[in-house]
Amino acid sequence: MPSIKRESDRVIIRPLTLKDYPAWREGHLSKGPKRSKWDSETLNRGQINKRRLESLLNRQRKFRKMDRYYNLAIFEKSSGAHI
Repeated sequence: MPSIKRESDRVIIRPLTLKDYPAWREGHLSKGPKRSKWDSETLNRGQINKRRLESLLNRQRKFRKMDRYYNLAIFEKSSGAHI
């Protein structure tokens, strides 16, 4: 499968990987309440763990392989933050 990655001067857009766990975790810990129908539900601290990210990554890989759904993450280049 071809690489799904794009960059600008300020951000990188690509699928999440397990190496992104610290940024993914921090993003969820600092997330406010759901504000629109497009926002995901806010997770409680106990739900924010590597096992949950691994499950998410497995689902995302399955859907990409079937060419059904592509979920991409945005990272700020200067800080590495998942935004």
